[in-house]
Amino acid sequence: DDLLYEVAKVYLTVGRPLVALELYDRLLASERYAPLVHLKRGECLRALRRDAEAASAYSSALAVDACSQEALVAACCLSLRRRKPREVLSLLELHAGPRQHRGDAGDAGDADLRGECP
Repeated sequence: DDLLYEVAKVYLTVGRPLVALELYDRLLASERYAPLVHLKRGECLRALRRDAEAASAYSSALAVDACSQEALVAACCLSLRRRKPREVLSLLELHAGPRQHRGDAGDAGDADLRGECP
């Protein structure tokens, strides 16, 4: 799996997103790479101008790791590109949420108990 993931990254980097997508699709079942694979699939799909599928891949990445800032930024950028600002706001509210001021140790502990992202 490690080699397959690295080869897919190279194909994406050199501008071969379709080949990379096929390799990432083979890695979807791997729990080890799940959040990264969904994110990279989104990048491939975006490069192929398959924006609806890219949005779905980014949503899958966020479903696996709700605190993934990289997936959140990618999903928001894609939504802006698709001229869907309300979707951006929804994503930010859902995944970034309001952050508390962490002025003392008590605030940080409270945030952790609610399951918020650090």
